[in-house]
Order: sequence, then C-alpha cells, then structure tokens
Amino acid sequence: MTDEDVASPQNDPAPVGDPTLESVACDAAVAVNLAVGDLLLPRHIFRLFTGHEEAGRISTGYATAVRRLAMQILVVNLFRLREAREQLLCPWLFSDEQLRGWGFPRIEDFIGRWSAFLTVRHQFAGHILSREAEGGRPGRILDAEAFGRALRESGLGDPPAFLARVENEIIPGVERVRAELFTRWPAAEDYVRRIYPERLARAQEGRPDEGWGAAPTRASPRPSKSPPSDHIGGPSPKFRRSSATHSASLGIAGAHSRRSPDAPQARVVPEQKRLLVRYSYTER
Repeated sequence: MTDEDVASPQNDPAPVGDPTLESVACDAAVAVNLAVGDLLLPRHIFRLFTGHEEAGRISTGYATAVRRLAMQILVVNLFRLREAREQLLCPWLFSDEQLRGWGFPRIEDFIGRWSAFLTVRHQFAGHILSREAEGGRPGRILDAEAFGRALRESGLGDPPAFLARVENEIIPGVERVRAELFTRWPAAEDYVRRIYPERLARAQEGRPDEGWGAAPTRASPRPSKSPPSDHIGGPSPKFRRSSATHSASLGIAGAHSRRSPDAPQARVVPEQKRLLVRYSYTER
C-alpha cells in the first residue's frame, strides 16, 4: 500500500470542512500529542537510571523502583493511546486502513495477549487486589505467579525489548498521525500549541478569562490578547505572564522554576526534539 492509497478520498471518512469533526480533531490532537512524549520518556528514564545503577551512583533497589515506575507510565499511556485511537480517531477522522498504513496499528494487535496486558494495567493503574474484602473476609492481592504470567504473556516481562518496540513500532506512526491531523485540520495545531494549554493554566490557577480561550468552538477562538506563540505549550518566554503557564501541559501549576542566567544549561537529549508539548523541565 502506498501513501497515495492511504490518503485517497475513498479511504478517507472525514470531510475536512465539517466543524464537528474539526472539534473531534482538536481533542484527538491533544491526546495524540501527549502520547508521543508520554511513551518516549519511559525508555529514556529506564536507560538513564540503569546507567546510574551500573556506574554505582544509585542503589539497585532505587533503580529497580524507578524502572518499575517507568513501566507503569508506559502501560497507562498505551491504554490511553488505545482510547484515543478507538474513541476519537477511528472511524470519525481516519479509517483503520489509513491508520495502519501510517504505522499506527490497533494497540491490541501490538500487545502479545490483550487480557494479560489488562491484568498488568489493573495492577499498575487500578487496584493491587485480586479480590475485595467482603462478608467479613479480607481482600487478597494478585498472587505473584499470576502477575508474572501476565507480564510474560503481554510482552512486558522483557522491559528493554518492549520499550524498544514501542519506540520503533508505535511512536513513529503516532507522530505521522499527529502530522496528518495538523495538516488536515490546522485549528488542531493551534489548539494543541496555544488554546488548550492556556485554558488549562487559567482554570488551574483560578485566573480570570480575559479573552484567552474563551472561544465558542475549539477551532475559532477569540483573538488572543497576546501575540501568537512559537513555543509549544503556551506563550513565548517574552510574553510569559505566569511561571505555571508552560507547566500546565503537565497539569502541574508552579512546576516551572526560574533559572539563574549563570546556571549551567541542561543537555538536550534526542527525545526532546520529538516532543511537541514543551515540558516544564526542558524550558529555559
């Protein structure tokens, strides 16, 4: 299948001029954009702390805990990405054939055994119990054998290999879909870059609206009182009104700290170049 086949009109379920679909595209763009960073970072975290462990800078117990957290982040966000694909993208904006052609398969098809993955997700993001307390009896946690079997059958039992598969087999397709969303619905890019982060920051901080994001629709916001941003995730540093504006893309108000002009600049790792949302700890 060629790119022309994937993008041909007969395979395209979405009339681009439909204002309802434009709103859906804005929602999908936010979800897809966040997924790129949230799926890239776990592998970087895993490698970073494994390197610290091997160099003797941190203990094995500490590194093990961080690696477990990295896998929890990955599992939660793979499930969120599945929701974006099945509840926002397909079939309203793109067909399943288009998404597969761009390298974005169904997450169930990517996972070794979906029911096993759900067991792991339940443990990581739901409940530690396999049975709740009832009838005067205490609950029980999922036994180690069942948890270990679920890790193996889902593919998560080999974290480095699974992380590499996500980066090589899932993320490039998601980036391609993000680009397609921005090309077909330009309002979606503005929504990701400016409108959504500013609305989130204002609501989180309890700031008055002042015209920012007070739009009748996602696609046609009122003119902003600031110049348009060329910085992803909020206004440019020259127009920053609040230190929390940029960090709103993470939902953490006040996470941005002012850096001294004399402070050493952090090294930009390759993963940062692929993130569209500017995370607070990458800003200057």
